[in-house]
Amino acid sequence: MNDNPLVSIIIPIYNVEQYLVECIESVINQTYTNIEILCIDDCGSDGSMGIIQNYAKKDNRIKIIHHNHNKGLAPARNTGLDNAKGKYIFFLDSDDFIEKNVIELLVKKIIKTNSDIAISKTNTFSQDANLSKNRVKEVSEYLDYTPIDEFEVSIENFDYSIMEISCVSWGKLYSYDFIAKNNLRFVNENIIHEDNGFYLKILSNFPKITMIENIGVNYRLREKSITSEIEKSNNIKKKNNNMKKSLLDAISYIRKTHDKKLAKKLVKSITSSKLYKRYLSYNINLFGLKFRIKMKV
Repeated sequence: MNDNPLVSIIIPIYNVEQYLVECIESVINQTYTNIEILCIDDCGSDGSMGIIQNYAKKDNRIKIIHHNHNKGLAPARNTGLDNAKGKYIFFLDSDDFIEKNVIELLVKKIIKTNSDIAISKTNTFSQDANLSKNRVKEVSEYLDYTPIDEFEVSIENFDYSIMEISCVSWGKLYSYDFIAKNNLRFVNENIIHEDNGFYLKILSNFPKITMIENIGVNYRLREKSITSEIEKSNNIKKKNNNMKKSLLDAISYIRKTHDKKLAKKLVKSITSSKLYKRYLSYNINLFGLKFRIKMKV
């Protein structure tokens, strides 16, 4: 068994020059050195790619892959997956940074437990005065977990897994064989909440998961991120539509991938989940009376 397998770190890049040095420095200085760093140029308008090109001249582990136009975060991650050569995959957003030893710890853990996914903890922070402490606390609580050494998702605990395992794609080390075998990709659209559908696809294939006690990703909350802009109240309709697209993509995948009986159970869990059921229904007003209609999924 190779105890030093190649890890592909996928970093989509779009207008993040203010944070990019901190991000890329945290990757190239990992204690685990057998990595390839796939930087996906998603056609921003700032100096981000100039920064990456300078780093690539000094570190041949950095590989730049160019889009011909802006496609969005989910397609950029898919581009990374299409070009990855590693035994394991790690996603990182370019305005975040990782702890120096996280890749080493995750590789050791995933090999030791023979798991499909190894998860690290998250430090949520903000340097933006416009973001409240309550918002940071709320996100921190959602992302936090009590470490479990080995956990296998099943139809019996699928509902629990939806609620208790955070949907974010970063901070997790994935077996590439698991991703390839199950034909896992993000929704191929420029939307937010792309993680939600991807993680539902993952859970539907009943992975074996392990967790470490250590912080892996330093997750930066900022007011002008793509997600924050859409989360604002005047964009709530766009947020809901984005979530709906992500969920319907996952449901379509589940129906195509699993037999009818299993797919029906999985879809029912998703559509009745406290996290997602409101996105798969809509309100109508008839003769002054409000009704909530569930979509046909």
